[in-house]
Amino acid sequence: MINIQPVAMNNFFTFIRQHPLEYVKLTALRVNKYFSLARPMGFWFYQSGLGQLIFLICSSLASVFLFIFGLAGLAKAFKLNHRQLNYLLAFTILTPLIIFATVVETRYRFQIYPLLAIFAGYFIIYLAGQKKFWLNKTLWLFAGLVLANGLLDLVLSLDRFKERLGWFL
Repeated sequence: MINIQPVAMNNFFTFIRQHPLEYVKLTALRVNKYFSLARPMGFWFYQSGLGQLIFLICSSLASVFLFIFGLAGLAKAFKLNHRQLNYLLAFTILTPLIIFATVVETRYRFQIYPLLAIFAGYFIIYLAGQKKFWLNKTLWLFAGLVLANGLLDLVLSLDRFKERLGWFL
């Protein structure tokens, strides 16, 4: 019996050495998919009809909320440079790194959702203290980034989305 892990790691590093630009491109695509609003949470394809549509809509709304407010809260917390908060920041940033290096499926985002929820709550509390919270630059920056990333993923994977959502289109 062959131990596959050393062989797989050797092949992985060989690919990176021989095709570094291709690896960077593939990693960028994985990051794009990981943070994409166009990728629903959970196993929506087990549903059908109206239930599937409702699941997709709720999933998208939850992703919008978590990614925009969570990432904005992450950025705001990073700016504070508070020692105890830095541990949570590091944990949140490190959580998806191994996924970016190897493979991305939206179900692998589940680990980061609770962490983003904490930072989303932090950012909402911060916004509640602002007189004109709707003018907050951090909010609009992350809203733009998250929406643009989702749109980019949708454009890059349009055929796949048509295949999966054929009866909606």
